[in-house]
Amino acid sequence: MRFHAFIRIQFFDTFVSTINSQASIAETLCFHITPEAITMCAIQKDHTFSAYTQFLLDMFDDYLSESNANNHIYLEFNSHSFSKAMANTKSVKSVRMKLSCYRGTPSLLFDMEMLDGISIRQDLSVKVLQLQEFSIYEEPNTAPPFLKLCVRKAKELRGVLSRMKIVDDAISIEANNQGMLNVSSSNVTVFMETTFSSVQAVDTDTSTVISAHMRVDIKSLMKALASIQVEPKAVHFCFNDVALIIYVIMKAGAGNVTYFIPGQIVEE
Repeated sequence: MRFHAFIRIQFFDTFVSTINSQASIAETLCFHITPEAITMCAIQKDHTFSAYTQFLLDMFDDYLSESNANNHIYLEFNSHSFSKAMANTKSVKSVRMKLSCYRGTPSLLFDMEMLDGISIRQDLSVKVLQLQEFSIYEEPNTAPPFLKLCVRKAKELRGVLSRMKIVDDAISIEANNQGMLNVSSSNVTVFMETTFSSVQAVDTDTSTVISAHMRVDIKSLMKALASIQVEPKAVHFCFNDVALIIYVIMKAGAGNVTYFIPGQIVEE
């Protein structure tokens, strides 16, 4: 089993900040390394909320993934340990990742050359998983979305939710392919509602109105929005019968993040 890659320095901050942002979802994260990409999996303890980050090969140089499992490698690691290892790395000139095993203990080595010429090695302990152990991290097998919306100001929604969370644990999202996105929360005494503009349908024929009305957990949605650390190229809200799927496209071909938030369709 072998893995190594240089992280292109223009993507290093994105790589680190994206991984650090997933610590709010799960303490334990998992890398699924293949010859095509690195996918990071984060699953909330109660398995009600999950996120999958795909780092594409454009982020790396000298990339190699080899194993007896069809060149797939599964590495479990502690998100807080990663954050500590990556602290004080603002003046990095180059970074190389390498899977190592010393005296039977696997680790992911980060060899960093700093701008002042100093070389630093950070050692991140990992657990190598077998395919059957990795099954808990598999992406949910859900139906394709029937409605996709590009939400240009998705990060602003977090401020709205912070006010709505005192009203109820869940929010109601009403949307359609005509550019409508309403978010509301209510209890027996209070009703709050916000309408978002700058919403556009994606891959949808707008000649026929397609609508969605769904209730989702407000804390899970806030975690997803909070973990969008860098300015994305696009954020898509996708609705199917069982979940709100948020798809974040990173800039410059770096990759994407997919959040699965279970939801309940509201019958009209």
